[in-house]
Formats: sequence, C-alpha cells, structure tokens
Amino acid sequence: MGFGINKLSRLIKIFKCGTLPSNLGYLRYRFSKNKSITLTKKGNEKWAYISYIPEALVREDDEYLNSHQNKRETKIIAQRFLDNGYNVVMQDYLINSEIPDHSYDIIFGLEPNFTKCSLRNPKAKKVYYGTGAYFKYANAAVIQRTEEFNAKHNMAVAPRRLAPEDDCIEICDQILQIGSKNTIATYPEHIQTKITLINQSSNFFSDDKQRVKRNRHKYLWLGSAGSILKGADLVIETFLKHPELEIDIVGPIEPEVMDAYKDGLAKAKNIRFHGYVDVNSETFLNITKDTAFLLFPSVTEGGAPGSVIVAMKLGIIPIVSQVASPDIIDELGYCLNDVSIDSLENAIEWSQKLDNKEFELRQFKNKRYSNKFTLKNFSDEFDAFLTQC
Repeated sequence: MGFGINKLSRLIKIFKCGTLPSNLGYLRYRFSKNKSITLTKKGNEKWAYISYIPEALVREDDEYLNSHQNKRETKIIAQRFLDNGYNVVMQDYLINSEIPDHSYDIIFGLEPNFTKCSLRNPKAKKVYYGTGAYFKYANAAVIQRTEEFNAKHNMAVAPRRLAPEDDCIEICDQILQIGSKNTIATYPEHIQTKITLINQSSNFFSDDKQRVKRNRHKYLWLGSAGSILKGADLVIETFLKHPELEIDIVGPIEPEVMDAYKDGLAKAKNIRFHGYVDVNSETFLNITKDTAFLLFPSVTEGGAPGSVIVAMKLGIIPIVSQVASPDIIDELGYCLNDVSIDSLENAIEWSQKLDNKEFELRQFKNKRYSNKFTLKNFSDEFDAFLTQC
C-alpha cells in the first residue's frame, strides 16, 4: 500500500476517529493479502465464514460508516455470529484470494467468495445473503435500460453494476434476503421457498426530522452509483419539460448522462446537482427541508433501498418503481407502472393533484412505517434467523 499525500491524509482521518485496537486492526487488514479478519470468542467452538465487508469491522469514522447502511450492518452480523457460538472469519466478498483454511460449520454472505468457500466445504450450512434482486433479473434490467439510453442518445455506454454470474442460489441451503415480496418475485419459483426476508437498517440517524411546510413543487432524486439504472436520466428529461417544478439531484451522475442533456441543463434553473452528500449532514437537511416528493425510477433493487428509506423517515412521499417500493407503497406513495417518461409524467400529475388531507396523511404514514428500518431491528431479526439455522 503506497502512501501518497491523499492516502496519508485519509489515513490520518481514519485514525483520528478510531481506537487503538481498531486502528491496528485496520493496518493489519490493509496489508493482508487475502483481505480477511478473524474474530474469536472464548468458549465458541463452531466456525463461520462470512463473505462480505471486513473493512467495516475496523473502521469507526462516520464518513465511511454513513456511506451505506451495510457498513454498520456488517458489524452487527459479525457480533451476532459471535454471540451465537461461532468464531468468525470475514473475508472481502470480491477479493480473488485463497479462502482462509478452517473446517467451517456455516458459510454466509455474497458471491463469488461465498460460492468458492461453499464448494470447498460441502458439509457446511450455506446461507446466501441476498442484498438485491435475483442476478439474472437484475442484469437483464440493467442491460435493457442501458440499451434504451444508448439508442435515445446515440451513445455506447457499457452496462454498469452488473451482478456476477454465479450459481450460489442453487447450492445454498437458505437465502436471507433484504427486500420485499417484489424482491422474492424476481427469483425462480423453485428458489423462492428458500428465502427469508429481513428488513435492512438505515444510515440516517439525524434527529432533525421537523421539516418546514412542504413545497408541493419540490422533488428529490437520491441515489448512489449507477444513475442510468436508477433512472436519473429520465428524471432529468422529465424536469426539463417542467420548469414550473424543481428537483434536487443528490448523488453521483454518470458523465454520459450530463453530456446527453448538457444543452437543456445549461438553461435550466429548476434542476440542481449536489453530488454525494452525507444524509446526516446539515447540507442534506437544508436541501430537503421543504421537499415534498422523492422520484426513484430504478430498474433493479432489493426492495426499498436506503435512499427511499431516508426519504420516508423525513416524511417525503416516495414515487418509485415496483422493485424499489415497500410492500405498502399504495398507502405511502405512488408505484410507477414502468420505468419510462410517460410513467413519470403520470406520477407527477398524481402528485400535483393529491389533496391536502391525503398529502399530510401520507407524510405521517411514511415516518411511522420507516421506524422499522433501524439497526436494532436488523440486529434482532438477524439474531432470530441465526437461532433457527
């Protein structure tokens, strides 16, 4: 690991937030070849292999932990295994390296290392951790959405964020799946009986949820990498046609998207780009203090993603695609018929015609419903699942 100025500055930030044990653990992890961390507990005799995000176990800085809810969930997962009698080996799920040698009793996590370890330990219990839609469904949706973008704008963007082709769902005994009934429906029928759902947590912890009066003309798109598959281009195109409405785009936008709409955006005053913003920051709370609606026309998700949950916790009414919707979307917001400009136009018309009583009721329902997406609930549900494994 080379130490340029930027890397050294980042390391100093990490160390300032960490404890001595976590900082030493981070250094050991960064210099390790197989990117794994071993945790043991006195009296534990069983061994668990977890293919996930071991770096999260040795990071304490909020900038990293707030970047995605899965970072703090990783800490919970490791602790719950320790509490249930397992010593833990957690390895980066993507690293192309040797699997640490143990006789494992249970294998948990994501492909490809989940599959690699499973094949080497045929007698172990195998629990695949589903964090998105079924990979064949997801990849087909991403490819189709990218082809539509390319055809419209005469570009040649390669599909991004494709899931690896892997037979992990066939070889596993059980699937612990983040998501909803819509997520289960993306899997083959013969696999669906293996699935147990778990509610994810949220990386939104701010207590500043008292918002000012909502601006019925103000919308939000909030997302991470993969703005084409998450429909940011369609949202931009729609709002270029609606100068009477305004939208804040929070999250990274692919350069090809910006290039496709550069002429319109040069004149538009109703579309604001913010890039990545920590949802717990004062900046984000100021952006969303009077936002009324979230638009999130993604073609593949594992149920309502973190961005939708953050919006619901703020009482922002979600307008989302089916795969990105909570199970009771009809009570909370609006489910798009498909991912298209026409569907977004219909959704905007619906949002502008929503009467005041229903508008306020849905804000309240979103706040109430989103209370279940917490680290404590995730921990309790994960523990209950492990107990019956």
